[in-house]
Amino acid sequence: MVFVQVFEFALLVSILPGNCVEIRCHTVPVSQSPNPKVSIHKTSYDVYGFSFRLLIGYLNDPLAPTWRGVLFAACLFFNNSITAILIHWWVYYGYLVGQRVRSVINSLVYKKAIRLSSIARRSTSVGEVVNLMSIDAQKLQDCPQFMSILWSFPIIVFFSTYFLYQTLGPASLASIPLLVCLLPFNSMYLGNKIRKYQESQMILKDERVKVMNEIISGIKVLKFYAWEPSFLKKTLDIREKELNFLQKIAYCNGVGSILWFLSPYLASLAVFAVYVCTGEDHALTPDKAFVSMSLINILNFPIALLPLAVSSVGQGLVSMRRIAKFLLLDEIEQDLNSYHEDELDDDEVIRIKDSSCSWGNDEPILKGINLSVKRGELVAVVGQVGAGKSSLLSSILGEMVTCEGSIKMKGKLAYVPQQAWIQNTSLRENILFGQDMASSQYSSVIEACALEPDLKILPGGDSIEIGEKGINLSGGQKQRVSLARAVYQDADVYLLDDPLSAVDANVGQHIFQKVIGPDGLLRNKTRILNTHGIGYLPHVDQIVVMKDGKVSEIGTYAELIENQGAFAEFITNFADESNGWCEAVCVINSCCINRKPATVQRRFILVRPGLSSHRSSLVRPASSVGGGDLLPNTELIADETAETGNVSLDVIGTYIKAGTWKAFMIVVACQVLYIIVYVLLNSWLSAWTNEPVINGTMNPETVKYRLGIYGTFGVMQVAIVGLQAFTIALGCVQASRVLHSQVLHRILKAPMSFFDTTPLGRILNRFSKDLDIVDASLPTYIRFWLFDVAPLCSTICIIAITTPIFLLILVPIGPLYIFILRLAVVNINQLRRLDSVKRSPIYAHFDESIVGLTSIRAYKKEEEFIKKCDKLIDDSQRAWFLYHITCRWIGVWVEILGSFLVFIAALLSILQRDTLSAGQAGLSITFSLQLILFLNVSIRASAELETYIVSVERIKEYTQVPQEALWDVPETKPPADWPRDGKIVIKNYSTRYRPGLDLVLKRISCVFNPRERVGIVGRTGAGKSSLTLSLFRIIESASGSISIDDVAIHAIGLHDLRRGLTIIPQDPVLFSGTLRQNLDPFQNHEELDMWAALEHAHLKSFVKETSNGLEYDVGDGGESLSIGQRQLVCLARALLHKTRVLILDEATAAVDMETDELIQTTIRSRFTDCTIITIAHRLNTVLDYDRIAVFDQGKIVEMDSPTNLLRKRNSLFRKMAKDAGIS
Repeated sequence: MVFVQVFEFALLVSILPGNCVEIRCHTVPVSQSPNPKVSIHKTSYDVYGFSFRLLIGYLNDPLAPTWRGVLFAACLFFNNSITAILIHWWVYYGYLVGQRVRSVINSLVYKKAIRLSSIARRSTSVGEVVNLMSIDAQKLQDCPQFMSILWSFPIIVFFSTYFLYQTLGPASLASIPLLVCLLPFNSMYLGNKIRKYQESQMILKDERVKVMNEIISGIKVLKFYAWEPSFLKKTLDIREKELNFLQKIAYCNGVGSILWFLSPYLASLAVFAVYVCTGEDHALTPDKAFVSMSLINILNFPIALLPLAVSSVGQGLVSMRRIAKFLLLDEIEQDLNSYHEDELDDDEVIRIKDSSCSWGNDEPILKGINLSVKRGELVAVVGQVGAGKSSLLSSILGEMVTCEGSIKMKGKLAYVPQQAWIQNTSLRENILFGQDMASSQYSSVIEACALEPDLKILPGGDSIEIGEKGINLSGGQKQRVSLARAVYQDADVYLLDDPLSAVDANVGQHIFQKVIGPDGLLRNKTRILNTHGIGYLPHVDQIVVMKDGKVSEIGTYAELIENQGAFAEFITNFADESNGWCEAVCVINSCCINRKPATVQRRFILVRPGLSSHRSSLVRPASSVGGGDLLPNTELIADETAETGNVSLDVIGTYIKAGTWKAFMIVVACQVLYIIVYVLLNSWLSAWTNEPVINGTMNPETVKYRLGIYGTFGVMQVAIVGLQAFTIALGCVQASRVLHSQVLHRILKAPMSFFDTTPLGRILNRFSKDLDIVDASLPTYIRFWLFDVAPLCSTICIIAITTPIFLLILVPIGPLYIFILRLAVVNINQLRRLDSVKRSPIYAHFDESIVGLTSIRAYKKEEEFIKKCDKLIDDSQRAWFLYHITCRWIGVWVEILGSFLVFIAALLSILQRDTLSAGQAGLSITFSLQLILFLNVSIRASAELETYIVSVERIKEYTQVPQEALWDVPETKPPADWPRDGKIVIKNYSTRYRPGLDLVLKRISCVFNPRERVGIVGRTGAGKSSLTLSLFRIIESASGSISIDDVAIHAIGLHDLRRGLTIIPQDPVLFSGTLRQNLDPFQNHEELDMWAALEHAHLKSFVKETSNGLEYDVGDGGESLSIGQRQLVCLARALLHKTRVLILDEATAAVDMETDELIQTTIRSRFTDCTIITIAHRLNTVLDYDRIAVFDQGKIVEMDSPTNLLRKRNSLFRKMAKDAGIS
């Protein structure tokens, strides 16, 4: 605990300029340190108000010369003007320190996130870290300006009480017991309650943002399975729990508001009551009443801000503890993948000795690994799904915890992950990855990685913006870009995690020959290749066979065949079962002919095809490779835009409607009643002071009467404020509930084109920062605005009643105030919008970094990504810096103008002192003195309120995103058992991905008969996956129609359609939670059915071995499972949700040959009564199908049985089979 406290102190110290992120603003040198003397000026601001006593004394002296009164009024003007400058200087530095805190926190959190160990990464989530960078950093930014209020409060109370004692004597001490009782309750008890509720609310907020991150990342899979209602309910349930705590916080704030109003009122009532009742000569004269009121009003300011200061600092402490907890998480051990030049032999690059590794505190995944890799060797790692192949590479990268043994390596690393990581930038920048452009090297890499044909058809060539997560590329293209990035880095050691599984067979051959193989670009580099393609194995130097996390065999291809072990058995069995035609080329192995029987005298060179999906129209020619600047008009992601000018009434109306009009009308009524009672109360006090004083005393009966009415008005005032505060609390919570529900529903119903063109960080910003403002900040500023506007209106009314001529002064000055108000609001709002827009890239960059964290570490690019993050933070801080200095500039001029109004009101009272009573003059000057504060805070509150309503505007923007078709259409709802047969008829069907793009399917027509198995093949970009998206109406038709069992799919609800189809998608997406939740989120199936599905998916034994069974936690995004195991979970989903139509979108690319064969056997046996459509590049998986449809350039160019197509000499399918080595 002591260490945590020391750490918190150190974190506060880190706001000093030496540790701060640079804030690049050219307005002022922000590197200056805040001057502690500025806080003293804050206190002196309150002392300046005491000069008011001199003016009141002058008004009570009819013989005093006029020039003296004018002098006192002028002094009051200059004092207030100087104070305004000093107070805004103080506020400026408070904001500046807060800005530095936010910069440091954001930078620290990002640095920590990319250095977290595997254990630490499992104990936190993306949603939690996003909240740390957005919400918690903001709360700490707000702390510095409030902290000085805490220490200056006792000083202000002391001086105010001292001068009050001089005015009223011992009676002034009557307010102290009230303050002693009320302030601790308000600050301590309520503050602690609010802090506890906020801690619980932040935990729920983390969980909600985490779920939203998963929803947005896996939205395509949710749409395939029609799972949106399940995740909608899950999110809304978390939100409702969060709102319960928000409502409790709102109630506490409501009580705090009542006490805020109650404290100064009770103080004045107690002081006046004790004063008039403790002596007959204690008459409440104007000089005593209004001087005392001015002093109590001075107390009112810190009393009003104290609850907010306590709450803000309390929130800051909660946020600091959350940040401290995160920053104290374990980091990855930096020396695991560092150089070990002295400990390895000259020709040795990697040495693993008796190593056992795990992902955390669980059992080791890798056990007793021994491996030595020499310089220039090509080592293949093979094994079944879950055998530990990817974990072996992760252990070399240092991502796993080494429980026993040692792992030593030397040289520069390059890493190609199994799932390609693509940055949201141009294709060229993805390949260069921070390296300088070398045209000859770049061109050779492009050619070797088979990217030249793609660049010729990609719009913009290598300058095309790829989009978030490579949305603009197919699966094969993404993997080749990932491989090209690694090759271009010119590293010493290459760790390749099954990169050839995502490419066509002929492309795989090309890449192996040109890049990985003995004659490729990497021939002199050390390469460790995880692969499921046994066709590459004869060409490697060493083969490592993994089984159950151990090395079961190791040796050359010939040695393993000679050993007659599990590897040789697998090779033989696979060849025999495939009858020799499974994309294999039989090559005589001369080294085996003389040694072994004929059964093993063959090598089978199997070229693994992989995935490919066409995501956009790729028809325009591109520029030459590697030359010239990036082409224009190749952007997929548009810059985020912001509204301009004032927030529209429509936005305000949306918020009011969400909070209910009934609550709005009650708040307005309370506001009007409050103004009336406020004016009556102070007019009553003025009349009380004008009561005749005879021999220094007032009539006791009159005193009791006046005091009783004064107390009644106060009780009415407090009751009105209480009703208003609780109505605001209920209305704002309801508005938060409605706005979140609306935007969540709209986002879940948005078409895929919206997610293709909108970065994840931009959407998350709405659900994190913007929603937090609506939840927490907006209700606070609504209360502030109402509480500031009411006294302002009341003050103007009182001054106008006592000195009507003052209204003439307001005629020219009023429009000037309104002009300043509109100028302030427009500029402040625009800067706040710009700040919100500039924050989204920070979250997008963070999400992108987390997804590619292993690659960033492998390439040693952490510092570059940290610098980019710091630059994005600086860009965001520019807008915030300009925002708050604009507030200061406007505030200074408003207060100076207010001081001038005070001078005018005082001057009028001096000139009219013969016609005004002392009570009226005192009332006028007293409230004109308050006018400075009320005008300034009203304009500030109006600007702040409209600024925070910008978040409502941004949320409302996303409640108007385009929507896909209705989920359910009752009028055309198909029968419950639809489809019964699975007949699919496609007529002249055309489609495109987004309006304005070219067609990706062009007037295709075909019929898939019931229980027919049809293979869909074609080269990358031919339109195969577009057909899948069309069947699920992920993309809508441009013309033509698709019907299933005589039901036109465009006429029925999307969920009726999608529930009637079953898909095993290309990308195996899992969601955080248990295995049960990932299999059956709606809980529609029995546990026995789930176990049966897992058994047929060949996962039952694995799940049985876990301690939790179906409650096994798969981790964020399924990180607890290998890629292949995730694909098997998707197969289990399909088995559990079996329909008459099954679509496999290259579903077996991430599994080994043996598991692939098991999956194909399962599909053949369990889906015999289904129409099966398989999109495949591994042609052997569809050679036994009934028919093959060959796609090319968005058209079906051939469709017949495999046998007939292979017989046709000019058949495109025959050519593809020949390229794949099928005879």
